[in-house]
Amino acid sequence: MNLVSFLLISTGFVCLSECPLLADEANVIEFFKARGDSVDVDDQGHAVRLMARGTPPLSVEQLQQIGELTHLTNVGINMSPANDSQWGFLAKLPKLKQLKIWHGHHFKSLDIFNGLPVEELTIGGCMGLSRLNQSDKVQNVIMTLDKLPNVKKLVLYHSPLAPDDAHLEHIVKSFLGVTQLRVDFIAPGRAPSRITVKGLRSLSRLPLTHLTIENADTLSGEDLAVLASIKTLKHLEVFTAKGSKTSEDKYRALLMQFEKLRPEIKVSYVNR
Repeated sequence: MNLVSFLLISTGFVCLSECPLLADEANVIEFFKARGDSVDVDDQGHAVRLMARGTPPLSVEQLQQIGELTHLTNVGINMSPANDSQWGFLAKLPKLKQLKIWHGHHFKSLDIFNGLPVEELTIGGCMGLSRLNQSDKVQNVIMTLDKLPNVKKLVLYHSPLAPDDAHLEHIVKSFLGVTQLRVDFIAPGRAPSRITVKGLRSLSRLPLTHLTIENADTLSGEDLAVLASIKTLKHLEVFTAKGSKTSEDKYRALLMQFEKLRPEIKVSYVNR
């Protein structure tokens, strides 16, 4: 039994959320495993995948110890305590391919994720992005994310991140290699979406195979016809909210029109 294991067992739950870590890969792995987080290791004992579930809460210092796991390719962090200046540890992960951040309430910019080598980035349920930018008439936080040279899958939802044509245009210009995109069309304070045919048409410049739209209630038949013009598209997935102005039956009818235009595309629809 190493020192970290002894400390965790002898001091119990309090240590899981408060004890400092030793900056050593084996001890950091042991720490996260003892918390109940999911850690996968390779044949040499290096951590290659970490899913930090967020309960019990991590301190910023404990979160930053992830930077000691330099062989990680896949990282998920739920309920991160880090603010905009406390994510530098990610730059220590040169092999990182997949990064998922859920329910982070303390950062208000996406600039902190620029320059990472990731092929897949998920920012989901991070209501801090909305709460901390609530004075913005239209939230422009997506404009701070523009340097992910390897990204192929970009998942941005429940934040919100793309309620405006300019946001879609920014995504297209910044991430020309994206094949899978998930966006959320709800605007801050549930103000009307500013997505128009022009913004949707810009998506045809991406090699999209899979497009998911959250809060797609405002999409019209004309809008869906524009999405049908994305030649590479293989799967369209849309989510609408129960109680929206567009009834479920009406929306299903619109999607049937889409299917007539592109019968080979898989269409998934959820009203929730």
